[in-house]
Amino acid sequence: MHGLVAAPLLRTRLGAFASSTGNLRNCALRFRRVRHRLRRCFETEIMSKSSADRFAAHFSGRSLQEIVDLHLKEDVARGVDGTSYERLLQSCDEDVHLIARRALSGTCKIFPYRQKLNLKNAECAPRQVSIPTLRDRVVLRALNNFLTSIFPDCRPQHAFPVISLVLNTVGAMRGDDCFVKLVRCNAYA
Repeated sequence: MHGLVAAPLLRTRLGAFASSTGNLRNCALRFRRVRHRLRRCFETEIMSKSSADRFAAHFSGRSLQEIVDLHLKEDVARGVDGTSYERLLQSCDEDVHLIARRALSGTCKIFPYRQKLNLKNAECAPRQVSIPTLRDRVVLRALNNFLTSIFPDCRPQHAFPVISLVLNTVGAMRGDDCFVKLVRCNAYA
């Protein structure tokens, strides 16, 4: 049973379990573990295929629906088309099939990004932030998943081991050790 099919069933069962036990936090942690195991099974299934088959698997309706369920949030910024999260969920099946059809036929085009300027302070130049549409976020996530399945060594390292290393190093310091602080003035330039 794949993640997309199993997730609603698990949510229903875990929701009933949480309401009967009253421990929603433990229930949510179990759900995340089970979802993670299902996802690993799905990725293992994808890894044993050729590049064309992997691309088709990552841009299948099931995989794109999983991306919508797991990676998009209600409070995500709207792109240039102004589509909200609620509106995307209403037309989710049509959008997922449209994305899959266009990606597999090679006619998928990315919308221009909405530009937003963020000010850090009065002295610095504004930082330009580009906001993709929600559909483009799904396409970009699927493309990212596909590329990291082809080139697993290029996946960026998680921050937790780096932070743990810094904390362990600071914890093992003696009184005569010191720090050097480097500040970059034009962080957004």
